[in-house]
Amino acid sequence: MCSELLRIPMEIGGVPLFGLGILLALWLVGSVVGWLRIAKQSPEVSFWEFVPGILIGGAAILCLPRLFPEGLPIRGYGLMVLCGSVSGILLAVHRGRQMGIPAETFYSLAFGMFVCGILGARLFYVIEYWDTQFRSDNWRTTLVEILKFTEGGLVVYGSLFGAALAFGVFTYRHKLPALALADLIAPSLLVGLAWGRIGCLLNGCCYGGETDLPWGVTFPRDSPAYMAQWESGRLTGQVPTRLEELPVRSRPLHPTQIYSAIDAGLLGWLLWSYYPFRRRDGEVTLLMLTIHPISRFLLEIIRVDESAVFGTGLSISQNISLLLLLGAILGWLWLGRQTPGRASFV
Repeated sequence: MCSELLRIPMEIGGVPLFGLGILLALWLVGSVVGWLRIAKQSPEVSFWEFVPGILIGGAAILCLPRLFPEGLPIRGYGLMVLCGSVSGILLAVHRGRQMGIPAETFYSLAFGMFVCGILGARLFYVIEYWDTQFRSDNWRTTLVEILKFTEGGLVVYGSLFGAALAFGVFTYRHKLPALALADLIAPSLLVGLAWGRIGCLLNGCCYGGETDLPWGVTFPRDSPAYMAQWESGRLTGQVPTRLEELPVRSRPLHPTQIYSAIDAGLLGWLLWSYYPFRRRDGEVTLLMLTIHPISRFLLEIIRVDESAVFGTGLSISQNISLLLLLGAILGWLWLGRQTPGRASFV
């Protein structure tokens, strides 16, 4: 576990980096230069598509000194999410070039899906844990806690719904074949998920139940898994009252984060390999929506960080997995009635 990798100061030598500082100027200049390059290569791309991203990035830089006066923490989880996003984009760009799709299309699409995916993932988490982690009489404290998504607290299925919304809007506006494009980016989503699960390990969240297996992992005192074992009395057989009575690390747990990363990586490889052999647009996406809900449902059995909801005896992720699997089955039935064929992007 390595939640915080380093901390960037708000200023260096009295010169502000964030707020009205160096980074804001670099952001604005870089945005203009980037737009000019894209406009030169793809005149059909509208400038207004990039305005929201420029404004959001600028606003974030301006607000950071108020949110993190002691310096901007670089979290292991946030870094892994960034690595996953970059890897997924590069993967889609590589295959897109083979299909005759300009890279700028993916850059524009990726930004919208990333922002909406993060919003959806955080919204799901905040709703799920509102009473236990976020409810407060101080709105400022609540807002700061909600914005700390780089410390963890993103629900994968929430990101799926948020990204799907952005994807639908993008394909509709640009009149792109939605199913064909979904098949192309499906492996990228799984690659991003694999990186994100490594981030979960660094953050100490999404942990599994206790195990005697030799690859079981332990977590330090400030981790969610350790605190859960302490509060339940599983650390020492009773609920201790003094810190001195506690062991240094938690009892060994299933590394479900690593299981999930391997699962996502293998599924991403399968989707990437299957893509050239698809007979109809939508097959790769449906394959993802068939296999991932099954593996996620099974992994949730050995995870202990989520409680049962809605009186089903299943976690919220297991409930959503069943719904997605049902939707995938219906999707296969519909797709089987369609004439084989694949849309062209050019």
